[in-house]
Amino acid sequence: MEPVGNQEPFHAQDLYNFPVDENPVVQKSSKRASGLIFVVVLGFVALVGVVIITLTQKQFLTPKAAVSDADDMGAGISQASGLRGHLETRWQGKTAQYMLKMEPLDPRDAAGFSTVAANPNKPVFINIRLLDAAGFALCGKQILLHPAAQHAALPSGTDVFQNIQGDDGSVEALWAQGTLPCSPDQYKKFDYWDLSTNFPTLAEQDVLLGKRPAIAVGSPGATATASASTEGTGTRGRRKQVAKGPVSNFYVEGDDQVSMYEPARALLTDDSGRSFFIPVKSDQTIAANWASNYAHIHFKCDQHANCALRTGSGEILGRMSN
Repeated sequence: MEPVGNQEPFHAQDLYNFPVDENPVVQKSSKRASGLIFVVVLGFVALVGVVIITLTQKQFLTPKAAVSDADDMGAGISQASGLRGHLETRWQGKTAQYMLKMEPLDPRDAAGFSTVAANPNKPVFINIRLLDAAGFALCGKQILLHPAAQHAALPSGTDVFQNIQGDDGSVEALWAQGTLPCSPDQYKKFDYWDLSTNFPTLAEQDVLLGKRPAIAVGSPGATATASASTEGTGTRGRRKQVAKGPVSNFYVEGDDQVSMYEPARALLTDDSGRSFFIPVKSDQTIAANWASNYAHIHFKCDQHANCALRTGSGEILGRMSN
């Protein structure tokens, strides 16, 4: 395996090292010496008090317990694309830093993962968000996965995944590290994270591998196959054959980030420019909340453009307007 980046965990440093002379020489031959001892002891006590106060203030003001300690944020999963991520963060200097590793959720999906990672046929991104305990998004980052030929065209400062190759030359994982646009106050509230991505779904990966024919979006075969391949709770149900019978009424399905909500028109818009009219008042409140948190949504729309929009916290109804 080729080493990529600095994959070692963040290590805390010894921030405070105060040397103390443990064997002071003290003259005891006179009252003057006794007075000097008293002054030295008093000065030492004062110094210790200053040090304690300083350390207490640093502990209070510094995000997390120690600025160089890594915070393991745990795993994030994209079931549709068969991805699992592991994120670590730390506060270093004046910035929040991150290290992110992405790999296949299931070893049986490794071939599709490697095919996309080695040569994606479109710009692919993974968005990460850091949230507080109440689920409010604090800050986030978009990390790109591009063909090598496109790297020169990326804006300065763009974070790009590097490939971790296995012994057989296949890409077994993706690695990225960089900084997060988070303030110290935001960093102190980090509780968990989530991810969203346009990484090809497992069904699309199977098409790339030649395991199934490519079917135009909108055809009954495409929707039935997509539903069977992406839904489930990790039980490998996505591998089951599609039963013959009535086809699904849904003809458009996808994932994206909410970019804005217009209350005057009750219109929810995603990053790709799709707009959904939200007719129900209670759903409009939910849609506004999604927009304020830049939520990730999964949508399904039928032949009449009636849509079900879902996040991890609920589902609302809408109508695709474009």
